[in-house]
Amino acid sequence: MLATLIHRAHRSAIHWLHEDSSGALLSAGADGRVLRWRKAEPDHVRLLATLPDPLYTAWLQKGAAHLYAGTTRGELFVLDMRAKAERQHILAHNSPIYCMNGTTDGLLYVGGGDGVLTVWSMGSDALLHAVRRVPIAEAKLRSIAIQRGLIALAFGDGSVHVLNEGTLNTIAHWTAHELGCSTVAWHPSKPVLLSGGKDGQLAAWKVDNDFEPILRLPAHRSTIYAIGFSADADWLATASRDKTVKLWNPSTLDPVARLDVRSNGHTHSVNALCWGADGLYSGGDDRALLRWPLPTPGPQISGGLA
Repeated sequence: MLATLIHRAHRSAIHWLHEDSSGALLSAGADGRVLRWRKAEPDHVRLLATLPDPLYTAWLQKGAAHLYAGTTRGELFVLDMRAKAERQHILAHNSPIYCMNGTTDGLLYVGGGDGVLTVWSMGSDALLHAVRRVPIAEAKLRSIAIQRGLIALAFGDGSVHVLNEGTLNTIAHWTAHELGCSTVAWHPSKPVLLSGGKDGQLAAWKVDNDFEPILRLPAHRSTIYAIGFSADADWLATASRDKTVKLWNPSTLDPVARLDVRSNGHTHSVNALCWGADGLYSGGDDRALLRWPLPTPGPQISGGLA
């Protein structure tokens, strides 16, 4: 598998990637810029917005025209992508915003370096209205994953907290990675939560048995920044500060492929992943947005995680 360079239009590290409903790829990074690239115009990258501070994360609701972006100053911006205009900005946290995730019923969950989870209502006008502010830990809130009424949160002190989505009460918390937990993801078809840490380990936790540990793998040589399942759940990908992307069998967590500089890959930390219809996209500190074709044949999806 050899990567294809899509663009290197950002002026600094890429931290967020997303494919919108039209198949266009959005990216945001430490240069404060939001860019859009369309497959129909492969040589053209469109600038959607330039914010005054670096961006670690953003959120785009499916089919919507408004992008929600969080900065290192703790500000939330509502951006109208069609008009290329700012609709709203709010000081949501007193430290960098590291993660956000939204739901189909119009709620946006935002996590900051202050260890606080804030909840916002996305109104019919796309503007944000404060709902709740929930202090949880005295550590950076690095990742938010939502599924089946549960919210999983990863913290820089190594802990994972799982909240009831309706009440926001904590129903479980434990130390998942001693050196720090950087990302979490729900398995799309099994009662399993995955976590990645500063230790480079990929861990699996049994949801319906008090989140007992199932499996722990030395997946990378440094921090795992992203975990992502393909839309058909046939593939699992991880991205790391060790400059690699890895593919895994999602049912067994057996390794499938290592994607690194020898495959035209990244030369610096890989910070973001996005599954598209034509493969896997990755972005990193080298400012490169890369596309990886899916390997063939696909992995065997049997056995493994119960």
